[in-house]
Amino acid sequence: MNPNCSEYDKVDEASTSKSVSMLPKCNGHRLQESNDSSPSMFIDERFRIISTLGKGNYGTVVLAEEKETKKRYAIKIIKKRHLMLSSLGFKQVFSEKKILKMAKFPFIVDFYGSFKSNSNLFLMLEFVQGGDLFTHLRKMNRFSENVAKFFAIQIVLALEYLHKLDIIYRDLKPENILLDQHGYCKLADFGMSKQLNNQRTYTICGTWEYIAPEIIKNRGYGTSIDWWMFGILLYDLCNGRTPFKAASLNELQQIILKGKYRMCRKFSAPLKNLIRQLLKTDCRKRIGCRGGGAREIKSHAWFNCINQRAILQRRITSPFLPIIKDRDDMNNFDNYEETAISESPEVELENIFHGF
Repeated sequence: MNPNCSEYDKVDEASTSKSVSMLPKCNGHRLQESNDSSPSMFIDERFRIISTLGKGNYGTVVLAEEKETKKRYAIKIIKKRHLMLSSLGFKQVFSEKKILKMAKFPFIVDFYGSFKSNSNLFLMLEFVQGGDLFTHLRKMNRFSENVAKFFAIQIVLALEYLHKLDIIYRDLKPENILLDQHGYCKLADFGMSKQLNNQRTYTICGTWEYIAPEIIKNRGYGTSIDWWMFGILLYDLCNGRTPFKAASLNELQQIILKGKYRMCRKFSAPLKNLIRQLLKTDCRKRIGCRGGGAREIKSHAWFNCINQRAILQRRITSPFLPIIKDRDDMNNFDNYEETAISESPEVELENIFHGF
């Protein structure tokens, strides 16, 4: 079970598909235009589409090359009309752009700008060629604690940075953590993220196996949910599966609320202790939520042997390097059927998306 409402899927309800799907290179030819809405392998005449990186209910993410500079970007293409099917989806795309513009951090994917066409909205993002942690975890079955620790401290630092901006991430999972060519993490997919403005939020969203008890209770929540999800992530990276499993969604919700799971015997004592403190069902007792914030997690015994400053400065050689032969190597991504982008001959919903 992997229902989610990630950047590439529905925002306001769960879905059962993987949030990011990677596809092979297309031949890059330009399709015949007509007076009707026609598909194209180019974006705004400036970018040639190389491959599709992800698909969802609102649009598509593609790898595209700027014709003039030959620079490559991951471009998120969001269909205007699909957004209008959900008021929350409409709000989220503006929120996502705002957060991407704000978030400048070594372990967060870079944002290069936005533009729009007759039918679509576009977000230009950093292309991270090493693929996502889910893909590598699937191949490895599980990561060693040494490798997981290297990844984990980067996620802690990224979440700490976001929380200082009063932003909750809300969809932490291996699919949303990308690896660059040096084996460092890039947190991606901010479709679920939200700036709280010193308020609680109530939206039920995320990936069910990662969702925190306070989301299920629907009494409002804040940054505490990110630390619960971080605990699930640690368990997942080091064991190859999440701690909460059930035959039905209702049963899954109940065991999450009760905090019922089996600790993996292979985990070291410090890792077991950290996970137990992160998976406290009472968020007031959860590490990271007791007044010390991320500092309390960074100072935990499991991170004792980590030079956090050197990692933040990217001076440490990663213990795990994705194999990248050249700039055209897409072997770290899954293969799916390629699709072109459709455009209407007339501008759609310009008054609604004015200012994007």
